Amino acid sequence: MSSIKRINASIRLRTTTLAACLAAIAVLAAPATLSAQLGRVSFGLKAGTLGLGAEASLGITRHVAVRAGLNRFNLERGQEFGGIDYRLTPRLRSLTALLDLHPFGGAFRLSGGIVSNRNEGGLDAQLDRSGSLFIGDGEYAPDDVQGLTGKIGFKRSAPYVGLGFDNSLLGRGRVSFNMDLGVMFHGHPKATLEGQTTLTGDARAQFDADVGRESQEVQEKIDDLPRVIDYFPVLAFGLKVRP
Repeated sequence: MSSIKRINASIRLRTTTLAACLAAIAVLAAPATLSAQLGRVSFGLKAGTLGLGAEASLGITRHVAVRAGLNRFNLERGQEFGGIDYRLTPRLRSLTALLDLHPFGGAFRLSGGIVSNRNEGGLDAQLDRSGSLFIGDGEYAPDDVQGLTGKIGFKRSAPYVGLGFDNSLLGRGRVSFNMDLGVMFHGHPKATLEGQTTLTGDARAQFDADVGRESQEVQEKIDDLPRVIDYFPVLAFGLKVRP
């Protein structure tokens, strides 16, 4: 074999050996790289229009994560419907199951999913017992009516879409800030009322009919509101920790 052929063979051997070494290094390094980006989890607390809550996120890839959370809060306010004053008690109760897409591989995310929606507004009539009570088309003595209660409810399963920022699965720090801005499609509010009375027979049937008319008056007042109430705006801020 000539010296030139020996040199070429040596070069080919070294090149092949170098390529094999680089491939081995890449294979050995891959798990460490993946473990630094995939399968991360984070836990956090948040506050927003859905109430106070907690959530957990799991990274699937650098661009995809899943997230679950729960939210709760109570409020109380006065509201008049059909000439009757009510104590309106909004109760925020929801569970979220969301898919987060990080299109640029960074903190910015697009989110979509389903909210198990138990948000509702409790209604408790503040009846004036100094005189006759007017319910629907009927007039009743105060002693005949023990209460008038109900609720304003929404769809139990509500789609959600939004965007936000969350670096808890991608950044190097263990503590991070996150934000969500979106909308939940919870549907048109539906009102129901129930009356408590000592009346019996035909008088009870008439009372129930008047409660039904009163419920319809509440619903009509809700129906007169802008249709934007069919959509629940979601704005939330939180902190997360990665173990």
